[in-house]
This record gives sequence, C-alpha cells and structure tokens, in this order.
Amino acid sequence: MANGKSSRWHAETGGPKHLVVINGESLLERIVRQLAELKQADIIITSGNPAYTVYGAKRHEPASNKLELDRFTTELIRDDCCFLYGDTFYTDAAMETIVEASVNDVIFAGNAKSIVAVIIKKKEPFLQAISKVRNAIKNAELTDGKGWHVYSAHVGQSLTSRDISKDFLMVDGICNINTVADYYELLNSFD
Repeated sequence: MANGKSSRWHAETGGPKHLVVINGESLLERIVRQLAELKQADIIITSGNPAYTVYGAKRHEPASNKLELDRFTTELIRDDCCFLYGDTFYTDAAMETIVEASVNDVIFAGNAKSIVAVIIKKKEPFLQAISKVRNAIKNAELTDGKGWHVYSAHVGQSLTSRDISKDFLMVDGICNINTVADYYELLNSFD
C-alpha cells in the first residue's frame, strides 16, 4: 500500500517517503525484493504515482483514494492476499514472519504502536470490518478510517480502541516511517 498522499513528509523533504533510500534501495524496492526472494507472486503496488513503479511488481491505481481507509484497495481484496504498508522498513526476518504466518480468516500484523500488514485468508471477514468502518465514517462517528479502526471492527471492539486482543501477529524488526525523525533514527541504527 503506497497510495497515501505523503503531504506532511513531502513538505519536509521534497519527496515521498515510500521512495526514501535505505542501504541503496527505496522502501518499495526493498519490499518487492523481499517478497520476490520469498517466492511471492502477484506483487502489486497500489499507488496513483507513476514514480512508484518498481521492477518486479505491477502498479495499480486505486479506484478511490479519498480516505485513508481507501488504502485497502477494495478492488484488490480477495482470498489469500496480504496488504503491506509501503512506508515500513521490514527486516528480512519480519517479512518472513508475515509471509509465513498461519491464518484462519484475517490477521493484522505489527506491534503495539503500528499495524504494518493485514494477512487475508478469507476476504469476507475483512470486507465486513471495512464496511463497519465506512458506516461509522458515513454516520460521522469517525472522520477517517485507519488500520486500527479496521482491526477494532474485525475483533468486535469499540472503533476507537487500540487494544490488541486476538487475530494480531506481533512482529519484531519493523519500523514504520511516519516522520523524517523516524527515517533518520532508522538510518542511524545501521551505523
């Protein structure tokens, strides 16, 4: 998923965060390489930005990109798929943990701070959770739909909860890059 607008990030750096370079490759190039090495097929980058075209992956322009919830590109949701956040640095071990996770229906992956992947074995429970969040937005209960809202809807909690209860895979070795400070902290960790 790389169809965010990167407005805050772009204002600070002049470029999108999905294309920041770490150890000689952009975040998107790294994710595509890792998935290819794990023999994953049909790697799709969801973005309306042609600069996000990466060798080894197809780029898909989402039908809608008004809400953060739209990053879960509805037309691509199917059984046996996984959404990975394109603004996240995954260690090889973290990516392997996500790709090889055992899933009954849907599992969200990340840590207490960030959701960085949604692994979908059966699409219907995930579509139901998204529908609950869309209805909450329509009824002005939420202004936008984020991954935590979808997780809470999926596990039957209040949509404003961030309690981790079930259907959540804790993953070590991830760094969600939300700010320029996050990026520099990650770069410094390689020194």
